Amino acid sequence: MIKIHKKRPYFTRFLFAFILLFILAFPCCSCASTDTIDEQDGKSFIWKISDDDSFVYLLGSIHIASSDIYPLASSIENAFQESDKLVVEINIKEVGPITTMLLFEKYGTYPAGGGLKQNLDEDLYKRLEASLEEMGVSISAYDGYRPWVVVTLTQETVMVEKEYSAEHGIDIYFLEKAVERDMEILELETVEYQLKLMSDFPDELMILMIEKSLEPPGLDDYIDIIGYMFKQWKKGSVEGIEEVVFKDLEEEPSLAPYYEVFLYQRNYEMMDKIEEYLTDEYTYFIVVGAGHLVGEEGLLNLLEEAGYEVEQLGD
Repeated sequence: MIKIHKKRPYFTRFLFAFILLFILAFPCCSCASTDTIDEQDGKSFIWKISDDDSFVYLLGSIHIASSDIYPLASSIENAFQESDKLVVEINIKEVGPITTMLLFEKYGTYPAGGGLKQNLDEDLYKRLEASLEEMGVSISAYDGYRPWVVVTLTQETVMVEKEYSAEHGIDIYFLEKAVERDMEILELETVEYQLKLMSDFPDELMILMIEKSLEPPGLDDYIDIIGYMFKQWKKGSVEGIEEVVFKDLEEEPSLAPYYEVFLYQRNYEMMDKIEEYLTDEYTYFIVVGAGHLVGEEGLLNLLEEAGYEVEQLGD
């Protein structure tokens, strides 16, 4: 059980749920801790999905980590070696800086003449400015961006300070191995699709998230939860990851629309593509955020209900 935090006010719970869904469902904004991790019962967070004449491997990923997570379990490495094609949410190795900049300008900036200074009250703006200065960041670098961008960039800055990096993430790891093998790489989504989802959140709600992130304990509680979450991932614990992902939803059912957008809607779209992969002769190694696998409308349950054999792998 998670014992890191007591029941939090609504917008604090929303902030935590928002960040955890990013970590477990979006390649662009996520992290992991690696403190004293022991695998449980030899299980890994990977499954073999089979029908009568074909199968794919489905790996639940945490997208940003430290180098301490390696080496991965042999059950994961062996499954990759047996596969013909790699499938990821987005191929972030192929997303150039110009493309990223243009998409952030399209979905993450205020119209000409707008900015944080015009949209945050004076006190909040000053507190955010002071917090960013402590991180070595000038608020002028963020001023044209909408609040959801500020939340995600601030989160990533905190993670970099704690030596977490996308370069050590599981997605990047297998993307690089696929390139070495000259292996075909397929995408389930696009960067634009993911950024548009994030941009649909109301600015007013994200401003409240900025405010809550600046109040004690700030992101410290969240960092502890990430450590717990990563231990559950290394154990191959579906129940542990499910507890982390859905705890705030259980405490505040009004968060359901955000889970619908971030998880459930995308799960059904991913499910359709996985079923397509099961119709041909190739073996696919599919890497998606671990949050997509768990829960009643998670991929593992959806695949099992559709009649596929769902087998967790381990060493």
